[in-house]
Amino acid sequence: MNWNELVALRISELVINRLCEDSRFKLNEEEENIRKEVEKEIHENFTQEKNLIKEVYKMMEDLEKQGQSFDRQQIFPMLKQQLAKKKGIIL
Repeated sequence: MNWNELVALRISELVINRLCEDSRFKLNEEEENIRKEVEKEIHENFTQEKNLIKEVYKMMEDLEKQGQSFDRQQIFPMLKQQLAKKKGIIL
């Protein structure tokens, strides 16, 4: 199990535990089914972000091939944020 899977598992467990503790919520499904669904969504979000990062690196490589000069550490977060916004990805 890699780091992202462990984080997704832990976050999903925390969400389900908090919902069960809160008397305002009553779960209509088995906790395990809900936990798996939450874990799946978190994992998909990690995958989207990983693909987004790859795309940002590709964009920077393309800019460098065109002769553009820039500070990679400075432009990376800006490109990542703009591309995430454009694609509707929440970071």
